[in-house]
Amino acid sequence: MAGTECLQTGDRKAKYLFAAIWIIMSVTAIMHSVTYNMVVCHYRSWGISDWLINYEGGFVRRGLTGQLLLELYRLHPYNVKTAILLITVVSSLWLLIVVCRMFRRKGWSYAILPLGCCFFYGFMELWVRKDMLLLLIAYYIFSSYRKYSSGHNTRHLLLFVVLSSLILLIHEAAFFFTIPILMTYSFAAMSKEGGSVRISVMIRRFMPFLPALLTMASVCLFKGSSTIPHVIWQSWYEVFRAYPESNVPLSELCSDIGQGIVSLSWTTLDTMLFHLNVNCFGYFSANRYVILSAGILLWLWMLLGNYYIVSRLNTISFRKDATALHTETETGNTLLIQCLFMMPLLTVLSCDFGRTIPYWVLSSLMAVACLGKLDIKALDNLTERLQKPFTRLPLGSKMAYCIMVMSVPMVDNYSPVGCLQIRILGKIASFFIG
Repeated sequence: MAGTECLQTGDRKAKYLFAAIWIIMSVTAIMHSVTYNMVVCHYRSWGISDWLINYEGGFVRRGLTGQLLLELYRLHPYNVKTAILLITVVSSLWLLIVVCRMFRRKGWSYAILPLGCCFFYGFMELWVRKDMLLLLIAYYIFSSYRKYSSGHNTRHLLLFVVLSSLILLIHEAAFFFTIPILMTYSFAAMSKEGGSVRISVMIRRFMPFLPALLTMASVCLFKGSSTIPHVIWQSWYEVFRAYPESNVPLSELCSDIGQGIVSLSWTTLDTMLFHLNVNCFGYFSANRYVILSAGILLWLWMLLGNYYIVSRLNTISFRKDATALHTETETGNTLLIQCLFMMPLLTVLSCDFGRTIPYWVLSSLMAVACLGKLDIKALDNLTERLQKPFTRLPLGSKMAYCIMVMSVPMVDNYSPVGCLQIRILGKIASFFIG
């Protein structure tokens, strides 16, 4: 009896601690987005220039949004930077509403939403570029595919085909957190039917993915060149003259191509080596073997810790209607396989964990909310083995969950060696040391 009371007291303390974390993270996320947007809202930053990529130099990856913005400007001049900021804010709010409704419908706790695995780095922030828009479209891709699968409605099929191709023209990274997981769900559903699978069934299930696969092949083939960035940047000169930046001379602005557009000139090998290097070592150059070892350990801790936090998202809940008490298998299966599909982005194709971790987590939860549990026996067994130590004390307690939330490396970009917690500890240490 005394042990039960002690456990209940510990749970109450954990809930109060998490409430404090939740408030701090929510306020910090909003402050971070506001201050960041004020600092980097200029044409040459990643947050703006990535939106400016267009087709003026020929078909190229990520060019759809820039071409639309440019054509609209030609119809009627407007402040392009303000429009991009507005799109970012609207898509962030829209996505938050969609995700909250999704959580409410599934009986999930809202507690993880302000954390680094969800909205902390991306909410209304230009730094994440098109991510909020991509994740918003991803939700409707999952939703339209579910409706098509259940009713074979032509309208939903057409919507799925259009959205799954459109999202890849906006940014090819969306492929990794949409199409493979949907094909896996389709394969799992087909396997459950049993018996010999007819060719017509296979065609019906996998033909909807063909336009997206062809689109992905196209954007990989036309990934850019050394000349395209100059042509694209020149196409915006009229905008620069009409809406100049107060602290940058027009001549300097026109000659200094934006970071997002310059990336179109990178070779595939250079891109992979760069991302792999900074994911391992971050900003550090001394003692590289020590940093590499620490980086790998923190990288594994980041993935496993986020898996623990998200798969057990109802461990702490402030909702009276959070009915989904056991989410481990339902969410755990999809998180595991989605992590595998995300590996290219988590290693050699990106170094922005503040973007790729939310891709992984939010897309996995969207897939579960729209399509249910990924029913594959091997995944069930693996999830059960991974979750077994999490269900026992001390890892099964609410206090352990809070400690994990505070200690899992939170990093916006580059190596987890430079994670938020280590930066904070460094600042505290430098304050006392002087």
